Amino acid sequence: MSASTSYDSLLNLTRNVARAHCRKIFDPAAILAVFQFLRTNAPARGIYLTAIGGGTGMERGSHQKHIVNPMIARTVAAELAAERTGEEVDVDGEFIESYSVLAVR
Repeated sequence: MSASTSYDSLLNLTRNVARAHCRKIFDPAAILAVFQFLRTNAPARGIYLTAIGGGTGMERGSHQKHIVNPMIARTVAAELAAERTGEEVDVDGEFIESYSVLAVR
């Protein structure tokens, strides 16, 4: 699978998960929720790991993650018609070290 194909698959999945997660009520932590889904759902984890070039997803300082993770965050915000509030929340045990809190535009 080419890099652009794996990115497309991941971003389509990201859009679907974000929409499903916020179907009933907007969640300011939707970015975290999407990354948690990518970590805990085996097929989704496979798509994510392919997009970042392999590994466990927990590596820090990965060049591919520095490209892919912000793409995921921007995609979640765009799909939910939201914007970053400027607040960042640190997390442990996730594919990300922190996430941006969102607000509806």
